[in-house]
Amino acid sequence: KVTGRIDFVAVREGDPVKKGQVIVRMDDAEVKAQLEGANARLTAAQQQERQARVQLAVTNSQIQESQLNVEQAQGDSKGRIFQAQANVASAQAQLQQAEAQVNQARAELRLANLDRERFRQLTEEGAAPQQQLDQAQTKLETAQATLKSREAAVNSFRKLVNAAQGQLEQAQTTGLNPQIRN
Repeated sequence: KVTGRIDFVAVREGDPVKKGQVIVRMDDAEVKAQLEGANARLTAAQQQERQARVQLAVTNSQIQESQLNVEQAQGDSKGRIFQAQANVASAQAQLQQAEAQVNQARAELRLANLDRERFRQLTEEGAAPQQQLDQAQTKLETAQATLKSREAAVNSFRKLVNAAQGQLEQAQTTGLNPQIRN
């Protein structure tokens, strides 16, 4: 069944008709308008589908870029952590070396002090010239200055170790959130 307006009637009531003969012609303007509307809606839906596919491709590309950025940030964070760990180890080694030099300087100071005392006694007894006492005094003063210098170096290296440990902590903290960049 089709509803609509009759545009043309080819036969009258009671006229003989043959199989396949057109009896009536319907006005198809409304049906054509419905077909055109359906075609327009189909075209619009196809255009929306193409736009959605393009937007999906753009979004997928943005996701991949973001994933690469996160991977790079994680790699950078690991690199900063490894570098900070190496800096801490290096500073600690320098500190240990400086502490060993302090111990050596203390030993040299004790020896210089003993030598000075020996030469002082020998000079007082007349068994050694004043020049040897003066040289022993100079060695003692040099040993004292060396000890002070090496103790200052130890303090400096302790600060360097503390700074390196702070950088390591910062790198490790930043590593927990690689989106944070230094």
